[in-house]
Amino acid sequence: MITEKIKQKFSEIDFPILFLFDADQEYEEELMSYDQADFKILQVNSNFFSIKYAVEYREKADKILLYHLSEEPKEKEYINYPLTDL
Repeated sequence: MITEKIKQKFSEIDFPILFLFDADQEYEEELMSYDQADFKILQVNSNFFSIKYAVEYREKADKILLYHLSEEPKEKEYINYPLTDL
């Protein structure tokens, strides 16, 4: 299950935000039905401002998964990706 892997990853990192890119929408059903007790899931479309707002004004203890239904930007494209500065 992808949710177990996400929980494990959150326990390994210090910063409470993870990015998940899923162009094939392989995990969409599982993530959208998740009860979100351990972490919040924000689905990223082209709603970058609302995502930044939600991340900035979250509770300090909140863990957030930014779930993208698109491909991960290429290495050189990350500099232009609107959510890189989170």
